[in-house]
Amino acid sequence: MIAVSGPPAPQPETPKPPSWDPKKPLPGDPKDLGPDWQRDPGHKAPNDERYVNPNGDKLDWHKGKPKGTGKGYWDEHDHWHWNERKWHFRPGDTVKNVATAIAVGVVVYWVVSEASRLFPPRNLVPVP
Repeated sequence: MIAVSGPPAPQPETPKPPSWDPKKPLPGDPKDLGPDWQRDPGHKAPNDERYVNPNGDKLDWHKGKPKGTGKGYWDEHDHWHWNERKWHFRPGDTVKNVATAIAVGVVVYWVVSEASRLFPPRNLVPVP
């Protein structure tokens, strides 16, 4: 009996590992961002690497320098920057939580500032 073989059966695709998003903690290394994030070869900053995803989001990875060789705390510690902001995020931080905390802080400051105008002695204190 002769075995007739047809085309090989298609193999199921292996699922892509989930990519990082702002609701998740930042990874400790760029290799853990996932397949949607690609290194930006056009980014020419000397001390960091930029990664972009299909949505246009950007993450800059700054590898910490050895202790005692940096100009300050962040020079000597691994950290991220999200969408070209100056904010520093440690591996494990969640971007969405930090942004929410900043927004809440601004709103609370504004409410307290405006509400204090209702307290008359505040207006008696001269502002230099």
